[in-house]
Amino acid sequence: MIAIEAASTFIAVASSSAQRDKPQIQPFSFPPNVNLGEKASLTCVAARGSGPFQFTWTQDGKPIINTASKYARTVVDDIATMTIEKVSAEDVGNYTCTVSNGAGRDTASASLMVEVERRASDWTALQPNERYERAAPSRHSEKPDIQPFSFSKNIALGQKASVACVVIGGSEPFHFEWTHNGKMIVNKASKYVRENMENIATLTIQKVSAEDVGNYTCAVSNSFGKDSHSASLVVEGRPDVMPFSFSANSALDQKSTVSCVVTFGQGPFDFLWTQDGKIIEDSPRKHTKTLAENVAVMTIEKVTAEDLGNYTCTVANAAGSSSHSATLAIEGQKANKWLSQMAPKLQEFFPSHTALGQKSQVSCVVYEDNGHFTFTCKKDGLPLEHGPGTAIRQVTEAASLLMLDAVTVGDIGKHLRRQQWSGKRFVHSRPPCT
Repeated sequence: MIAIEAASTFIAVASSSAQRDKPQIQPFSFPPNVNLGEKASLTCVAARGSGPFQFTWTQDGKPIINTASKYARTVVDDIATMTIEKVSAEDVGNYTCTVSNGAGRDTASASLMVEVERRASDWTALQPNERYERAAPSRHSEKPDIQPFSFSKNIALGQKASVACVVIGGSEPFHFEWTHNGKMIVNKASKYVRENMENIATLTIQKVSAEDVGNYTCAVSNSFGKDSHSASLVVEGRPDVMPFSFSANSALDQKSTVSCVVTFGQGPFDFLWTQDGKIIEDSPRKHTKTLAENVAVMTIEKVTAEDLGNYTCTVANAAGSSSHSATLAIEGQKANKWLSQMAPKLQEFFPSHTALGQKSQVSCVVYEDNGHFTFTCKKDGLPLEHGPGTAIRQVTEAASLLMLDAVTVGDIGKHLRRQQWSGKRFVHSRPPCT
């Protein structure tokens, strides 16, 4: 086998009014190991931006003039293809698809690799202008081969999102099936699937909502087998802070900790803590700390009368900000000696709603304590340990983190946090996440 490789660059450009979003192209590529005489094509999808779009294609910087053997066409408003009916040595080169609108342009590129079968005695490399004819091998007995796809980055709530599932190998006819977090997608006005060509099916979400976040899978089958590919839709939105509160049994001279957990939104996040509207300046007695990208804590080592009041955690990201407040109050003088023997109290740690496919990073914080603790995490009564997609880390003597890279059906259940304290055990649990 003699391999001929060229940096085939295809650029796509889309056009619309200047005030609209500029186009963003879904990455594409040629099928691997294309043989001379075979058919090859590229699909250029404007996955984001406002139409109408204008697509142009070039090879080695020269516009492609449509012929019977090589041609480009717009399939629908946001999809264009370039097809080579029978690949020859002349087709090796740099290809560019350009998509532009009044707001801007985007480009994407792909590499074309051509393989040539040669006799052992015929070792000379195929020259760019050399013609070599042979019968193309049949691809009419192969299972589907899906080109990898992904959603555009920085998608915000309320924006349109689309992604194309393109079959670049295998024999027709193909059967497409789209699922969201394992459930079949049923077409409706807000979210639908359409088959644009025999080998292309697109998923469109007209206005992305929090419910649309998660894992999307395109499965394609034919009479010889099936293939599938998945992509996660991550939404850029302002942070959502999980409600928190101080212990109802807070007492003077006792330690008090409260955590601020972001359950929605894209990082990085900036945390700001205030007491009665004034920014809290860190000191040995009262201080704040960011434990993870989406978790921060505020700790008062020994509560005094000056600490009473309203505490607010404000979280900001590129999309906006949100906050939550809690009041620290003392019910008169309490028997501190008695309180020092009390079990530690935990702040609620799981958000009420967690979407499949989302990253979940939650904190287990002892907000009223007097001692040192050992944390143990369990799920459905069984110890939960480090593993693929799951991490547990104790970040302070009174706080531990549970991190799930992407929530799956297997993560659903009841999680328990257990603390060892003064020879006794205390358990905190939450209902299954939904």
